[in-house]
Formats: sequence, structure tokens, C-alpha cells
Amino acid sequence: MRIHFAASATLLFACAHAGPAPHSASGDWIPRSNQNAQLLLDVQAKFAPELAARTGVAGIDDRISDFTPGRRQRQRQAIQQAVSALEDRQRSERDPTSMRTSPS
Repeated sequence: MRIHFAASATLLFACAHAGPAPHSASGDWIPRSNQNAQLLLDVQAKFAPELAARTGVAGIDDRISDFTPGRRQRQRQAIQQAVSALEDRQRSERDPTSMRTSPS
């Protein structure tokens, strides 16, 4: 169980890994980037609030990790929804430096 938790946490951090920052002089990409990161932080806070609190997520000190039956499926679904939302956001992104394609 501990290994699965570590693997899930690793997946969340791997998904959250940001590429190089865009070279936008205006800095208008920063709030959008923060909103994108927040999607994954919310998933982490829901399923592993102790870890999320250690990474700086505020306001979750009264929560504990979810180990109820079906947790793995709910966690996978939450991660898939976050990834889908991020892919939708990327398709509608106007900043040309964020239009990188992933390797095939």
C-alpha cells in the first residue's frame, strides 16, 4: 500500500513537472500556469493531504489521506480528469511558446 501511495505521488509530481518558462515579456502566462498547477495540487490534496500540506498547500490541515474502498479508482479518475482538463487548456492556449508537441 505504501508503494502504491509513493507511485501515485510520483505520478502527480511527474504530471506537474513544468517545461521551460515561456519568454513572454508581459508575464500574463503566470496566472494561467498557476491555475494549471492548481488542478494537480487539488488532486493531491484530496487523496494525500498530508503530502500536499508538506508541499505548501494551505487550508487542509484537518484532512487525512483517503484509504476507503475504491480509493485507487477514484484517484485514477481524478488524475485523468485533471490531465484531460490540462490538454483542453493547452489546445485553447494562445501563447505560441506553449504549443509544443509531445514526442511520438
